[in-house]
Amino acid sequence: MFVYLEACFGFNGDDNIEIVWDITSYTTDGYEATVSIKNNELYRSIPEPGWELGWLWFEEEIIWSIVGAKTTKQGDCSVFEDTDVPQCCLNNPTIVDLPVATRDDLRVPNCCKGGVISAKSSTSFQMIVGRVGTEAIPPQSLTLIAPASEYECDSLTETTKSPNSEMTWKTICTHLDANQQNQNRSNITKSPTQD
Repeated sequence: MFVYLEACFGFNGDDNIEIVWDITSYTTDGYEATVSIKNNELYRSIPEPGWELGWLWFEEEIIWSIVGAKTTKQGDCSVFEDTDVPQCCLNNPTIVDLPVATRDDLRVPNCCKGGVISAKSSTSFQMIVGRVGTEAIPPQSLTLIAPASEYECDSLTETTKSPNSEMTWKTICTHLDANQQNQNRSNITKSPTQD
């Protein structure tokens, strides 16, 4: 899986972007989660217009609600027309940050930075995930897009639980050099387009 980051300063090869997915509680059909994007790089910030985080759900999961960020599209939620309507029914949702001036009822701690993540800092959002099935399984193929470098991410895997979490998944995203970036773009160009 690949994470595309465009950033603005030099790169320290020992640094990375870390994505942490904390399941904080379980619901009748899924779970509540806090997702954090941690920029461990010493010199590179993610600048405006900011990051976009995407993934593929393992099964038929949906996002009931989200605070501290928003989905870019809702998808086809017509099956829910007689009940509460989810925030997003896409199998491949894309999440973007909220502006700094976001009102309080849409905020969570450490959110809403207009997509900017300074070096050695982080941002977070929370969501309620539904239609999970018999067990929570990490989403696949995470992608993080921002305005000139590219990163490659490992799969989300279970790790030591964060405080106050029921389960924690984490992935590390490492920088690709110029040759690797060009090869990655070539592979993407040759890949079939996903609807």
